[in-house]
Amino acid sequence: MDKITLDDTIFADYLQYRAGQSGQTVVELSKHINRDEFYETVYALHERFMAGEFSLGYMAQLLGITKPDLYHLLDAMELKVTNV
Repeated sequence: MDKITLDDTIFADYLQYRAGQSGQTVVELSKHINRDEFYETVYALHERFMAGEFSLGYMAQLLGITKPDLYHLLDAMELKVTNV
């Protein structure tokens, strides 16, 4: 089994989840998902969610994860999970 070592547990957990869903290895996914772009995307989507443009469910869908996993991701990143 391929392994990569990441000091960033948030990004590593995201890659691990996506690998499990896609059938790809974490190493394969890490070649296509840039860490900095991942964070930029999450912050940009979160900003739009906070502005009321869409729901957390839709944000999760855009990130390719479940809504409960999005709650964990946002909590780990210390971002709000409610826009009210």
